[in-house]
Amino acid sequence: MSQNYNKDSFDRFGDDLCQELLSYMAFKDRFRWESVSKQWQRVVFKSQLALNINRELIDDNFGQILNDVSFKVSEDNVHWISHLMAKFAKQMTSISFDLKHNGMIDMRYEWLEMCVHLTTIHILFTDLSQTRLAFSPGNDLHYKRLTSIHLTFNESNDHLIDINLSEFDFFAHKYDHNIKTIGFTFYSLTGDYMVNRLTDSLSRMPALIALKVKFNEFVDNLLPQIGHKCRQLKSLTVDTSHSMETFEAINEYFKQLKRLEINVWDSRRLSAHSLNSLKRLTHLKLFFVDTSFTDSFFINCHNKWPQLRYLRANRVVITDQLLNALSRLRHIRHMHLFGCPVPTPEAIQNVVINYPKIDCRLYSANDREEPQIEELFRKLMSGQSVPAKSSSHVKSNHSSKK
Repeated sequence: MSQNYNKDSFDRFGDDLCQELLSYMAFKDRFRWESVSKQWQRVVFKSQLALNINRELIDDNFGQILNDVSFKVSEDNVHWISHLMAKFAKQMTSISFDLKHNGMIDMRYEWLEMCVHLTTIHILFTDLSQTRLAFSPGNDLHYKRLTSIHLTFNESNDHLIDINLSEFDFFAHKYDHNIKTIGFTFYSLTGDYMVNRLTDSLSRMPALIALKVKFNEFVDNLLPQIGHKCRQLKSLTVDTSHSMETFEAINEYFKQLKRLEINVWDSRRLSAHSLNSLKRLTHLKLFFVDTSFTDSFFINCHNKWPQLRYLRANRVVITDQLLNALSRLRHIRHMHLFGCPVPTPEAIQNVVINYPKIDCRLYSANDREEPQIEELFRKLMSGQSVPAKSSSHVKSNHSSKK
């Protein structure tokens, strides 16, 4: 039997639609709107899935990035945060802690324990021994849905690190078939003993397919040990200032990768042979801070990466030689290049002819597509012919900008 509602009543709409509408509200506004009706009270926080507790003050104690909440933690608002966690901790799927206030360590562990449905956790490595991640009563998993964890190493105390290495070994044993993604951020130097113990634990996690590593000081053994012991890895993200050693280690020890993302300082020593062992690679992202790519790195790319479907790179000098080399990639579907686009229409046309459905975007240094190149792509994709004189027109536009 259908019910009749007033024309101005939100009860006419189901919970799903109301939840979708309320999800666009800022987090701090939801506390006011939950008093509008019982329905709003029921659904207003259901879309709040992530919580990030850190030391930064964002947007007057509140900040919103998609489903993430960030606010400053201090002695004054601990009680308020505890009330917040009690309200919707069980529905959160992601939580990140970035604080070292000694007076709130116990509270932090209590908050973490309340979020039983987490799928992603980001904590300090030295927090492992105090959480339910490594220890829980019996053989039950406290976080049954957990699939991703990120650990930050910022402690140089060898004894404390040794204790938590043992805890990580217990964690790897308990969650060996659950964890698919692990991230490590190293702010302190790492010795061979620590690397060996850490990688031994990783080798006992058969479900682990994605690894993210960030380090400032290059650790000679880290990437080779991981690559040697974790053959099951399919995805790798590396963020470091040591480019040459990183590329060499990946090329030698990670030949099984399908997805690779590298964030390094410069590309001056890269050559046509760099990363030429990754024959299974389907997704490649390259980000450089200081220097630009030359087209020599992409020479013979169709032989280096025969399965490549997605390519994204910054600081690229986009020339005819580069596009001609990339147009030989048989499976490429998405190609986003940032840098200095100076190709001729003939080179662009060659890409479109070979891959009529490709998502190809060429951006200038300010992350904007060049209007002439964008218009040229649009015409070619729609089947229109391009006059030969447009070649000199595009070149003249670039030369005038310089």
